This record gives sequence, C-alpha cells and structure tokens, in this order.
Amino acid sequence: MYGLTKADVLIFGVAANVVAAIGAVAAGVFDDRLGPKRVILVSLVGLIASGIVLVFLSGQRAFWIFGLALCQFVGPAQSASRSFLIRVAPVGHEGQMFGLYTTTGRVVSFLAPMLFSLFAKLWGSEVRHHRHRAHPRARAGRPTARSQSAGPGRRAAAVALGRSMIRRSVTRRDAPASNRQGPVGSVCHPRSAVA
Repeated sequence: MYGLTKADVLIFGVAANVVAAIGAVAAGVFDDRLGPKRVILVSLVGLIASGIVLVFLSGQRAFWIFGLALCQFVGPAQSASRSFLIRVAPVGHEGQMFGLYTTTGRVVSFLAPMLFSLFAKLWGSEVRHHRHRAHPRARAGRPTARSQSAGPGRRAAAVALGRSMIRRSVTRRDAPASNRQGPVGSVCHPRSAVA
C-alpha cells in the first residue's frame, strides 16, 4: 500500500522518535501556558486526523508526511499526560498515582497486538486481492511467488506476532516487583513547583 522497504521502515522509526521528541519539547511551552489538558486534547485530535488521512492515502510520500505528522502528536500526548497526572495527584501520593498509571498501561497493552491480528485476519484476503491484481505477471494469469506466498502464511505470522506480544506483556505484568522498572518512586516533583 505504501511501498516501503525494510530499510525505509527502520529509517522511519528513527525519524518518528526524533519528531516525537521535538513535538514533546515544543508542546512543553504550551503545557506551561495553556495547561496539559488542552495539549492532550489537541494531540488526540491531531493523532486521529493524521491516522484517518493515512487510511485513505497510499504511496511513500503520503506515508512519510502524515506518518511523521502523526508522530509529532505522540510525544506531546505522552508528556502532557504525565504533567497532568502530577498536577492532580494528591500531595504525598504521587508514587501511587504513577504506579496506577503504569499498571493500567500494562493491563491494556494486549489490545494493540490483538487488534492488529484481528484486522490482519479480517482484511487479509482484501490485501492479497490488491497485490494479486497489481502484479503484472499475475494479471497475465501466471502465478507468482509473491501471490503464492501472500496467503495464510502472512495471516498466521500476524496472529503469531500478536500472541507473542500478549504473552510478553502478561509475563512482564506477572514478574516480581523487584524486577519491574517504571516511574514509581522515581518521579516525585515538589508540589510547590507545579502551578
């Protein structure tokens, strides 16, 4: 759909992290002036709008433009949510609030791989149909290695990936507290420093 190679995906991953970091730093100014709630709302609207545009477009240029636009709102949403939590946390209970914040994130971490597997299963035949139709040898009626391999194997790989990610998130959640890493206890700002 977007025509990206594996190398393109790796480069995009690096660019996405850089853009998200720049977005988080830039949004910090608005967080201080307007408050974190407005930054979170604008970021969510930007994420949804960029994602909807990406669904209807194809090609590398569209992916790079709107994919990086989407990433630009990821950093502000994450940083402003932590800023908002520290502002509403009761004095002396910041560690508990961040612990709950981290726990809820881990509890729902299975949703992304599960939905990915579900969509791959539901629309896998549609993707195969478009690839089969777009390939010139396939149009001539000759089966190609690409059209033969783009079947249940890819769907099974997506389902296996989703299951392994679910197992990994469950394993992390069930690990002893001494092995866990997170912001609990490590993030504690003085209440007076927060407006």
